[in-house]
Amino acid sequence: MNLFHYCSNSAFVSIISTREIWTSEFSLSNDLLEGKWIREIFKEYCIEKGVHDFEQSTLVGDLANAATVIGGAGFCMSEEGDLLSQWRGYADDGAGVSIGFSKEYFEALGKLKMNRNDSFNAVITQVVYDVAKQKEIISEHGEEIIRLVSEGGLRVPGLLTTETEDEKRQRQAKRRQIALEFFLLFPHFYSLKNPAFAEEREWRLISHVFRGAGENPLSDLMKMDFRPRADRIVPFRRVALDEVGIAPITEVVLGPRNVTPEEIVDAMLKKYSMTAVRVRRSSASYR
Repeated sequence: MNLFHYCSNSAFVSIISTREIWTSEFSLSNDLLEGKWIREIFKEYCIEKGVHDFEQSTLVGDLANAATVIGGAGFCMSEEGDLLSQWRGYADDGAGVSIGFSKEYFEALGKLKMNRNDSFNAVITQVVYDVAKQKEIISEHGEEIIRLVSEGGLRVPGLLTTETEDEKRQRQAKRRQIALEFFLLFPHFYSLKNPAFAEEREWRLISHVFRGAGENPLSDLMKMDFRPRADRIVPFRRVALDEVGIAPITEVVLGPRNVTPEEIVDAMLKKYSMTAVRVRRSSASYR
């Protein structure tokens, strides 16, 4: 199965010549709801389950806090290799390319790096747009969270109530378990998106980023590289396209405004040992 990454010509040449891709910090992408859509769905889920307003607010706050501790970096692709909205938004207004990567390659790459004990935690993941399916995914941990809430996990001792030490320990243990359940939802923070984006049919290579700051030895941020953009600095990870017995790239689509002859692209691919790659032009009539 091919998954297409839309990019500029400079990014394309860099990927081919270095045989590496970059997974970039999602929180600094152009989508303001990146990693936050799950909160909207979780809130709806709580309402449907009859969770009280105060508890809803507390739980959504816990989910937001989890996202500040563990972020994500990703490499975004689409099942569609010739989509006009993607050309306009991600490939230099149609002057770039879309690169057809093999889904099976990324699956094999993950296994290889795991077997070698590489510091690699990226997983190829399909984005889910259907709200009903999103709530099903949330329910994997949502049911346990709501059970813990019903057992007093969010209870706040009042001035007129007494609490034994044992009751306090049990309540605090439930509170910690609620926090843990939110961290276990992390794999879905960046795979659930607003249905308005459904035409993109997106897949992502997602890795987690522990955002410990300062001198924290566990911080992933200090182990990442950084690239400048006009209004921000974006952390990213380099992912080498190692040999796994499967070609990483099988197709390249030239954008509707890309005037490069196919034979030149083919020559560049072969120069860097990217053989048997189909090169074709976009069918979009866009100038």
